[in-house]
Amino acid sequence: MRTVLQALAMAAIAVAVPSLADSQNREDVVREIMDSGEYAISIDKMKPLGGGIRNLTSDYYIRIGNDSLYSCLPYAGVAYNIPYGGGEGLVFDAPVSGYDKVEKDDKTIVTVKVRNSEDSYTYTITVFSNGNASVAVQPVNRQFISFSGSLLAE
Repeated sequence: MRTVLQALAMAAIAVAVPSLADSQNREDVVREIMDSGEYAISIDKMKPLGGGIRNLTSDYYIRIGNDSLYSCLPYAGVAYNIPYGGGEGLVFDAPVSGYDKVEKDDKTIVTVKVRNSEDSYTYTITVFSNGNASVAVQPVNRQFISFSGSLLAE
């Protein structure tokens, strides 16, 4: 009986070691992508300020690269001052006017400031070492909204 338990324990350790190696490899890949300064985040959940979490079925993303932010995100919330017809919402390309990156324990927090013809935005992007990400968007003329998704390797 003891031999069977020892064999099971050794098998569990053998299975756990590759997953730890994969985890370390994933952390290295995430760090490398974030250090490059050019990355994309695929969005799968939306969290409006006045409502619950909504799963998204279409392809939404944000991309940072070439000193620009490419935003293709849905918006649900209160808009205080927008053009007639609703405007662009969070679907636009704009040059980055401010970029700050802080690395903490198991995450990287990036703050990006952009401005387009309708509004000024602050995007706070948190990317965790496992590749999961959250994006908080604070517009001036609309309510705050947040998203979650995962880092894409381009």
